[in-house]
Amino acid sequence: MLNYSTLSNNHGSIIRHKSFATNFPWCFPDGFIPVERRAGIAPIIGVRGENNIPFVCAAVSGKHNVPSVKFASTLIPKQHLQQAFLLTNTWLFDHLPLWLNDFSVPEQTLYQLTGQPCTHVDGSSAGLSVLLASLSHLLDLPLSSKWMYSATVSEQGKLGRVNSALEKARGIQQFCPTVEHFVLGNYGNDTPTVRTQIESLGFTVHIFPTLQEAFQAIPIGPYSSIQSALEHAMEEWVLKDDETLRRFVDNAFLSCLQGYSQIYGWGSLETMFLRLKNHRRIWPRLSVAYQCKVDSIIMIADRYMNGRNRLKGKPHPPPPIHFDSGHLQWLQNSSASDRLMLLPHLMQQIHERPASIHCKEAIIELTTSLLPNPTVEWIPPLHLKLAGSWGRYLTASLEEYENAYQWQKLCFVQWCNNGFYDQASYPMCALMELSVHLPQYEDTIHSMWLDFANKPNARVSQIRRFIPPYWQRKLFPEMKT
Repeated sequence: MLNYSTLSNNHGSIIRHKSFATNFPWCFPDGFIPVERRAGIAPIIGVRGENNIPFVCAAVSGKHNVPSVKFASTLIPKQHLQQAFLLTNTWLFDHLPLWLNDFSVPEQTLYQLTGQPCTHVDGSSAGLSVLLASLSHLLDLPLSSKWMYSATVSEQGKLGRVNSALEKARGIQQFCPTVEHFVLGNYGNDTPTVRTQIESLGFTVHIFPTLQEAFQAIPIGPYSSIQSALEHAMEEWVLKDDETLRRFVDNAFLSCLQGYSQIYGWGSLETMFLRLKNHRRIWPRLSVAYQCKVDSIIMIADRYMNGRNRLKGKPHPPPPIHFDSGHLQWLQNSSASDRLMLLPHLMQQIHERPASIHCKEAIIELTTSLLPNPTVEWIPPLHLKLAGSWGRYLTASLEEYENAYQWQKLCFVQWCNNGFYDQASYPMCALMELSVHLPQYEDTIHSMWLDFANKPNARVSQIRRFIPPYWQRKLFPEMKT
C-alpha cells in the first residue's frame, strides 16, 4: 500500500498518482486530489485489535479497474460486513424512486488503503459507507473527499452508533489530511459527549438518526446534498416526455397512499412535489387528474410532518394544499381503488389537519357510502382500511367509543381470518386505546391480543412502541415504558 506521508509534493508526483487519487482521494494531501473524480466509491474508517488500531479502506460499487496491489489490497468481507452489504442494498432498492429503479444491484468490492495489511475485514459500522457507494454509483456522482462516515444502518433506515468512534476520528486525523467532516449515527443520550470529544480534534461532527436526514446534509458531486441531487435527477427525468412524468406521479402517489415516502422522507417528498407543482414547464403538462394526485401527495406528506404537532399544540405551518370541491370531483370520478386508498387519508386529514379540507361533509358522506357491510363473511382489504379509518374518526372526532369499538373489532377479526396478521396490528392497537373509555371490554381485548400474538407474521416486536402505556405494562411487565 501507498505510504502517503512520504509523498513528494511536486508536479511529477502529483501526475504519477493522479489515476489512483481520482478513485481514492481521502488519504492524499489536498494538492493531489483532482477535480474530476470517479463515482461509486465511499471511504470506510475502521479499527482492529484490542488496541483499536485504525485503518482506512474504501467500498467500490459497480464494475471498475482493479487498482495495483502496490496502492490498495482487496479485502474479503466477513459475516457482519456481508450482512451490512445485504441490508443496506435491500433498503436502498426498496426505497429507490422510479427513475433509479431500473438499475440492478451493483457489485461491491472493498480495498484497504492504509494500515497493517490484512485479508479480511468485518463490522457493520461500514453500513452507511457501503450504501453511499451504491447511491453514488446510481447517481453517477462522486462523494466529497472532505467527508467520512461511520454508522450502522437498520432495516428501517435508521443510523446507529458504532464502537470506538473517538479512535476512528483519531485515525481520520492520522491518515486523512483533507477530511473535515465526520458523519455518525444516533448515540442517544451519549450524543453530546461523543460530539464534544470528536470536535476537539478539529472535525465538524454530523450526527443523524435516519438516512433521510443524512441525505439532506451530505454533499455529492456539485450538489450541496444528496437530496438536492435526487431532486435534480427527478427534474431531468420527468422532462423527457409526458408518459415518463405520469409514471413518476403515479408511482409516488401509490407509494404515498401506502404510507411510504420512498428514499426521501416526508419533508423532502413534500418539498420535491411543491417544486414540481411550481415548475413552469412541468405543471402545465399534467392533466387535472394528475395535478390532483400531486396535490394529494403534498397534502399527505405535510400531515405526516405536521399533523401530530397540531394535535399536541406545537408550532406548525399552515397546510400547503386545500382539498376542495375540484379535488372532490376528481376523487368521485377516479378509480374505485384510488378512492378507497385516499379516503382513509382524508379522514385522518379531517382530524389532524382540518384546515386542509374544504369539503368535510362531502368526504364523510362519501366514506359512509363505501363502508362495508359488517355481516358479510369476507371484506376486501381496501374496504377494511376504510373501515379502520372510520373507526379512528369516530374515536378521535366524535367520541362515539362503542361504535368505534365495533368497527375496530370487525377489522381485527377480518384481517386475522384472512391471514393479514400484520394489518391486524392496527385495529388491535386502536382497541387497546378504546379500553380506557370502555373498561368492560378489557378482558375481551386481552384475549384477542393473546390470540394475535401467537399468529405468524404478527410482528409483535415491531408494534410494541405503538401500544398504549397501560397495555405496555400489562402485556410486558418486564419492559420499562
